[in-house]
Amino acid sequence: MDIVLRRRSIVGGLALALAGCSAPVAVTQSNRDANYHQKLGRVVVAVALHHFGLNDGQNATFVKASELQQSFTSRWAPLGLSVVALDVYGRPQALAEAVTQSGAQQVLELKLAGYQLASYVVDGYSVDAGLLDVASQKRVWRAIVDFRDFATAGRLRTGAFGKPIGHQQEADELVDTLTVKLKADGLL
Repeated sequence: MDIVLRRRSIVGGLALALAGCSAPVAVTQSNRDANYHQKLGRVVVAVALHHFGLNDGQNATFVKASELQQSFTSRWAPLGLSVVALDVYGRPQALAEAVTQSGAQQVLELKLAGYQLASYVVDGYSVDAGLLDVASQKRVWRAIVDFRDFATAGRLRTGAFGKPIGHQQEADELVDTLTVKLKADGLL
């Protein structure tokens, strides 16, 4: 009986703790060029979510370009937007080639802004999202998106022994969060 009571209080405490968790992905700040009135059209998403100070396993924790491509396609294609997502880390010419080949009007840069470690495991991280207008070569919008840590959001980013888990859900949440903010800022 004592074991059952202990299990119930542990499960109840865990459920209560998780109920107070905030959204796992959220925009913490953004700004827009008030003089930019063009809506998004053909977009290249340049993904550079990598840090030289982390090992391969830790860097594998971040959302990948292929996962983002799937998310952007499923969410933005119905809006009439064309999106190409590619990993540009260590490949400076890849972005220029993609912009030329796709006839992109905008480039959405997603760069690693920071990360938090917990016992050598990436627990949370921030993405610097910047929208560049190809014609003017100017940044017209910027936001910081936080992938919150376990204590805040109740989500693990790694499995047993620090092995990364799938990121498609986080890619979907990132695209959903960006979509909501870009719509609110009048760009979508």
